[in-house]
Amino acid sequence: MKNTLMLLGFLLWYMSASAQLSNSQLVKIKEDADDGKTLWIKLFEDSYAKKNMSELPSLRKANEDFLNQNISQLSRLYAEGDGRELVTAVKNYLVIEKQFVKDVMIPAESLKPEDEDGYNTLSRKINEFAQKEKTFEIDVMNAVRTSPEPMNVEPLREDEAEQPELTEEQVKARENAKPRRKEKLPHETYEKKGNKRKGSDEEDAE
Repeated sequence: MKNTLMLLGFLLWYMSASAQLSNSQLVKIKEDADDGKTLWIKLFEDSYAKKNMSELPSLRKANEDFLNQNISQLSRLYAEGDGRELVTAVKNYLVIEKQFVKDVMIPAESLKPEDEDGYNTLSRKINEFAQKEKTFEIDVMNAVRTSPEPMNVEPLREDEAEQPELTEEQVKARENAKPRRKEKLPHETYEKKGNKRKGSDEEDAE
């Protein structure tokens, strides 16, 4: 589990009502949602093998919060006039992931360790969702090719590209687009709780 979390990384998502999102940032939202679901599936398999499902609710809640926050963010972008196909495609993908939470994650929390039929049913649903998601993934990839970048996006970091000289209006726009608060990803929230539990277990062992 630790190696999985290290591969996922601890990514910070900055949200600002006044800032637009680049195409790469929109795709990153979709990828982060995938990472959160992948981590949950791994935990689900491990939990069933250990006959202990008690860790599932906290990770499910972290994924659910992440999806709700970003669906709300994309809805605001669309309402404010950002008509890019990519905004809609990523939002639709997140809605499907929210359905996965309802149909798979939540029922898994009440699964009895001896309920093999229930486990097999959830496993089939996981596979069914994987097939359903492919259509929405294609929509996202097609939208990446057809959606122009918005004019007012936060510029790349200096280590990512050379920065042209900015006009006074661009400088002001950049300042207005600075993030005001940080939101943790599902993986980061779960990892911090996992580290705390690990420390407690080591103390008990001593």
